[in-house]
Amino acid sequence: MPPPVRNIWFFADCRTSNATAVKFAVELAKRHGAAITFLSVIEAPGERLLRSPQALDMMSMHAAEDKRRQLLEMEMEARSALPPERVHHVVLQGDVGWHTLTRHVVKQSPDLVVVAARDARSTATFGSVSHHLFRKCPVPVWSIPSDLHDFPMRALIALQPGEHSSDQRMLSREILRLAVKLTAGTGIELHAGHAWELWGERMIESKYGEQRTRPLLALQQEYARESMEQLLTEARCKELLAGVHYVKGEPGDALPKLASDIGAEILFLGSAARSRLEGFFIGSVAETIIERLTCSALVVKRPGFVSPVNAA
Repeated sequence: MPPPVRNIWFFADCRTSNATAVKFAVELAKRHGAAITFLSVIEAPGERLLRSPQALDMMSMHAAEDKRRQLLEMEMEARSALPPERVHHVVLQGDVGWHTLTRHVVKQSPDLVVVAARDARSTATFGSVSHHLFRKCPVPVWSIPSDLHDFPMRALIALQPGEHSSDQRMLSREILRLAVKLTAGTGIELHAGHAWELWGERMIESKYGEQRTRPLLALQQEYARESMEQLLTEARCKELLAGVHYVKGEPGDALPKLASDIGAEILFLGSAARSRLEGFFIGSVAETIIERLTCSALVVKRPGFVSPVNAA
């Protein structure tokens, strides 16, 4: 059994509706016996005229009071469910909120960062702050839409098992490990999902016909099942899963649909980025899945991920 979650950070962005995400973060902390820290960032003004020392001092004072008031409200809500010594708040200062937060995450490595999904300027399920954290924050990030009502009861883990010792297999093992860790003792029902397809199926079918293509599809499906069985055996977590699902199609289409079909309120998926440059993306498949999700998303980084944000 993986170690429990001990330290949860909640990033309070003033451009988002935080109420649902706060409720879920506090409930997760309660079920894990974890501490929760609410953080907000006083961002430097963009206008140069406002960057004089006097203007900055005055604006910082007012902004700090507003931020503390906002965080204290969240802290009071958390203290109604958690012991006071496990609830904290911190006001940070920096040019850009998500960047400043990520810099502190690099330094202190909490177990999880929770954020509200959508900012006021976005019409997508996940706004710019969530996308930046998905791509650059080195610890798992859980982004929660405001239209969810109850704490998740069912989770789907998106897996691409790949070959033995491949990057895909390594990332899938990490996703499983963290999904089990974060849901342990929470009552969340875990499902695993794998989207498989026959590469070049249309071209093969147009050349050889549907009947001769069918055995190749069956072989590909069997390979998908064998790969998943190997992965789950390696991860030693098959008995913890309520179901394992195989869906035919591209992951970007098939996995969001599967999440909806089984009623998952949270989808665990992985970021394939391995270097500082690649940290500006999380992989085209993951990006597509996130664009089409209607539930919350929890993005896990691959082992050895290095954030492009410097801790200095």
